[in-house]
Amino acid sequence: MNQNNNNMNKNEPFPTTEYPTTIKHQWNEEHDRWMYIEYNEQQKIIGLNYMQGDDYKFFKDNFTESDEGLTEFYNEMKQIFPVELASVTCLEFINKVMWSYSSALTSNAIYSKNK
Repeated sequence: MNQNNNNMNKNEPFPTTEYPTTIKHQWNEEHDRWMYIEYNEQQKIIGLNYMQGDDYKFFKDNFTESDEGLTEFYNEMKQIFPVELASVTCLEFINKVMWSYSSALTSNAIYSKNK
């Protein structure tokens, strides 16, 4: 192992920085949302973003990069809610996470103004 490589962790044989090998633009009619999903070589989700509404051109121009906060939130929710994760499809779980994330951001914005 090359000790000088900044992307390498002594305990990991692979770089810690992951790059997407597959990117999907997924329309979800039920939730009126375009979803941006990045997958690595192992088909693990490594990046997420979304836009409410059906304007695909606007989505492509403004929402086709991973939202690091949403992606981290998704990873935390997988750890906190493993039963929920196992009981629904991957896209259903992603939508639940997106609604939760959006609600948390909105609540924080509303209540932080009241201080």
